[in-house]
Amino acid sequence: MKKFLLSLFSLLTMFCGSMFAETYSYEFTEKVFSEDGTQTLNGVDWTVDTGNCGYWGWDTNNGKGHQFGSGSKPATAFKFSTDAITGTISEIKVTTSGANSIAATLDVTVGGTAFGEQYTLTNSSTEVTFAGSASGEIVLSYAQTSSKAIYIKKIEVTYEASTPEPAGLLKNMDFSSTEGWTEVVSGEYRDLGNGLIGTYKVRDDKDAATVDETHLATEYCFGFECRWQTNFAAYSQETAELAAGWYKLQYDVENTNGATTAASYENRFTVTVGDKVYTDESIEWMRGKSAWTTHSIVFEVTEAGKATVSLGYGTGTNNIGAANTPVLFVSHLSLEATEAPDPTPDPDAAYESAIAAIGDGGTYF
Repeated sequence: MKKFLLSLFSLLTMFCGSMFAETYSYEFTEKVFSEDGTQTLNGVDWTVDTGNCGYWGWDTNNGKGHQFGSGSKPATAFKFSTDAITGTISEIKVTTSGANSIAATLDVTVGGTAFGEQYTLTNSSTEVTFAGSASGEIVLSYAQTSSKAIYIKKIEVTYEASTPEPAGLLKNMDFSSTEGWTEVVSGEYRDLGNGLIGTYKVRDDKDAATVDETHLATEYCFGFECRWQTNFAAYSQETAELAAGWYKLQYDVENTNGATTAASYENRFTVTVGDKVYTDESIEWMRGKSAWTTHSIVFEVTEAGKATVSLGYGTGTNNIGAANTPVLFVSHLSLEATEAPDPTPDPDAAYESAIAAIGDGGTYF
């Protein structure tokens, strides 16, 4: 099936991972269905299943909309459905009715979850609102005990469209594989790899990453361990083409070695854009054992191009043995567009602004 075409705004912000309100709407202006099956209505594929009621029409007299069934060939039960509107749906409005003496009901579900209350049709075209919160297939289910025509005039769906995670910007962001990632390592005295949280050990004699409510035993992580002087271990990868703008790389870091010697280790958690290197400023893992902590690097792409992501660390000038260096694990990597950070205040500019505000009439303490 065709998927609902995103608006221009959605396309421009396809890497944001954010949520924004959207409204889909379609009003019948003519007969579209002549049999059970699928038709595209304003970019969305809708499927009708009447059990082949045998009559399809358009109400030219009262403007009730598309007709499904008739007195002699009724659609006693039929479904009108789509799975092509993605995101969290919050409201569905249906303008619907039946012929005189109709005895029929309409129920609406989204992903199997009931929306609103069951509606009893009348012979007057009425906009009915069904509210809830769910995602998945939208199903309008009609049922009648009479033998009458049923009409649908208009459908409107309000939903929170989630822009996709930036799939394709980096390969294997879930760390289930190292494919696409390049090892950046010293000649010896370092280990790195990937595996399941709670199971994978970067070295056999070191603890695995901690499983908790948000770091599950079914999820993967990268692991890094270095020892002695000037050794390092990292994974790096070049992103796909990025549009100009600001981005945020986010990930969680844990140091499981309780015997870590606090030191200024070489920080290889970076993003490089051209000649500029953005470095992670959170270094709690350098001071000793640390629980899962969320880290982020905000960086700017001034012109459309690629960035290089690096995850890992090195011992630097510290000559520390294997028992006392960090054992790092990284998980929950994401990359999304973001707003530009607030500029760092300029002390000189602030002083001049204050002087201008109070005047230059003397010295103030």
